[in-house]
Amino acid sequence: SKYPQEDPKVSVISNGYDPDDFKNIQIKKNKNFTIVYTGTMSEIYPMNTFMNAVEYLKENDLNITIVGNIHESFVKLIQKKELQDMFKFTGRLSHQEALNHMFSADLLLLLIPETKNSNEILTGKIFEYMASGVPIICIGPLDGDAAYILDQTGAGKTCDFKDVAGCTKLIQSYLFEQREEKHISPLKMTEVFNRQNLTKSLFDIINK
Repeated sequence: SKYPQEDPKVSVISNGYDPDDFKNIQIKKNKNFTIVYTGTMSEIYPMNTFMNAVEYLKENDLNITIVGNIHESFVKLIQKKELQDMFKFTGRLSHQEALNHMFSADLLLLLIPETKNSNEILTGKIFEYMASGVPIICIGPLDGDAAYILDQTGAGKTCDFKDVAGCTKLIQSYLFEQREEKHISPLKMTEVFNRQNLTKSLFDIINK
């Protein structure tokens, strides 16, 4: 998180990803443009904004895969909006299976919980998402740590909690964008979050 004053005696090392987790990835080609979300989704996640955006795009060849447990209220809302044909729910899967879905996605969905300190929330998931090289759409605070990292690395873009129009346009920009290759190459800046490099940073700090 960003603090008004920085203590030169304090060094901050973030979470990151383990490249060894990605050695046995199996990428599956999707028939339709597929957005993937992995992890638990409770009531405090801004899923309503995403669903309202998706509702505007339901005439397109668009699928959403939710890997993990989703709150029952969101399932009911999907049914109420008659969007169930667009959604696939896998339930909880192994880490490897979740990674396979993640790397096979055309777009990854990152939701930041709507809490008091939401701008400081930085889950380990964002680093695995970035390592996949798949573009990320984040719904959360524009001044948050997650938004900052996605912007600085070029790994994705963020729309605010209630910005349905912005979220819709953002999904459209990826949906209609023509790429020669489906997966973008992970940017060099994301290598900063490789846990091997983070360990080296810690070692350098200890030996100052």
